[in-house]
Amino acid sequence: MVFTKITRSIFVVALAFAFATDAGWAQPAAPAAGAATAPNPADNPVIVIINGQKITKSIYASFLSERISKQINMMARQGMPVTPETVEAMHREIAATAPEQLIDQTLFKQALDKEMPKISDEAVDKELVTLRAMYKKSGMDLDEEIKKSGRTQDSIEGQLRQQLASFAVVRDQVGSLEPTAEEMKKFHAQHSETPEEIETQHILIGFSTDAGNPHAAPPSAEEKAACKKKADEALARIKGGEDFAKVAQEVSTDKASAASGGKLGYSARGQAPKEFEEAAWKLKVDEVSPVVETPYGYQVIKVTGHKNPEKIKYDDAKDEIRQILMQQNFVKNAQKAVDKIRAASKIEKTDAFARVVKVPAGLAKPDSPAAQAPAAPPAENAETK
Repeated sequence: MVFTKITRSIFVVALAFAFATDAGWAQPAAPAAGAATAPNPADNPVIVIINGQKITKSIYASFLSERISKQINMMARQGMPVTPETVEAMHREIAATAPEQLIDQTLFKQALDKEMPKISDEAVDKELVTLRAMYKKSGMDLDEEIKKSGRTQDSIEGQLRQQLASFAVVRDQVGSLEPTAEEMKKFHAQHSETPEEIETQHILIGFSTDAGNPHAAPPSAEEKAACKKKADEALARIKGGEDFAKVAQEVSTDKASAASGGKLGYSARGQAPKEFEEAAWKLKVDEVSPVVETPYGYQVIKVTGHKNPEKIKYDDAKDEIRQILMQQNFVKNAQKAVDKIRAASKIEKTDAFARVVKVPAGLAKPDSPAAQAPAAPPAENAETK
C-alpha cells in the first residue's frame, strides 16, 4: 500500500479476479437485461456452443451492452467528452472484438468452476490474514474498510477464493507467477517514493440523471437549482459550526461515503474528477471548499489530512512489491492461458453467429441494449497473492 491505491478499496479484494472480470473471463454469462421471461427460441438462437455450453443471442447482447456501458461510465468519470460520435466509434470498436471476448469469458469461467472446489478454507484464511496484516502495516483497519464498502467478510472471503482459483487457472497453463528477487528490487528502484496525497471528506447532492449515459437528458435548470440550494444549505450549516461528518450523514446522496461521514480516504493527483481535484488541492488541512459543480451534482469538500512524498525502504515494502508483481504477471499471462484453454476446447459457431455478431453500421440508438444497460460498477483493485 505504500506504492499504489491497489488496496484502498475493498470493493474487489482480488486484482487477479478483477482483471479477469474486466476482460470478461470470470463472469458468468447472464440473460439479457430486463428479460422477465425466457426469450422465444426463434428470436433467441444459439450462436455458439462452447464445450457443450450454449451461448444465445440474448447472452451476447447482454455481454456487449455491459461492456459499452462500462466504457461510457469510465469516460465520464475521467472527464472525457461523451458525445454521440464518440459513443458510435466506441460501440463499433467494442462490437468488433466482443464475440471472441465472450468465448474467452466462457472458457475462463468453465476453468474457474473446476478450480473453485479445490481451494481450501485454510488457503483462504491464510490470504485473509496476510491482507489484514498489510492493512494494519499501512495504518488501516481491514474490518473498517469492509464495513465502509458495504461488503461483509464472507463476501471478501468469496473474492479471495476466486482470486486463488483464478491464479490457479493461469498457473496451470503457463507456470509460476512468482516474481524473482531481481524483478522485485528493480520495481522498488522505480517506485521508491510515495506520491503526495490528501485525505478528503465530501458531501454530494447528486443529480438524478446518469452522468455516464450519453442518451440521458441533462438535469433540468429546476433540478440543478434545487440541488445547488441543498448544497448551499449544507455548506451554511458547516460554516455555522455543525460537524461536517454529521451533515454528510444527513444530506449526502453518496450513501457509500455518507455512512462514514463523507470520508473518501487519501488520494493522489489524477484519481478524482478534475472539478473535484481543482477545488480539493487548493485547500489546507481542515479547510472546506465552496460548493463545487461536477458531472454528478454539487459537492462540498473538506481536506482532513496531507501526506508529503516519502522514501520507502525495500524491506518495508517487499511483501507488497511481491503482491503487485504477482498481479502484473497474472495480467501478462491471462490471455496466454485462455488461448491454451481455447486450443484444447470444442467451440462450435452456429449459422446464426455471423448474423448476430455483425458489427453495427451506425450509432447505438437510445432504445438499444447499449443505451438501456445499467451502469456497471468499476472493478476496484486489491491485493493478491
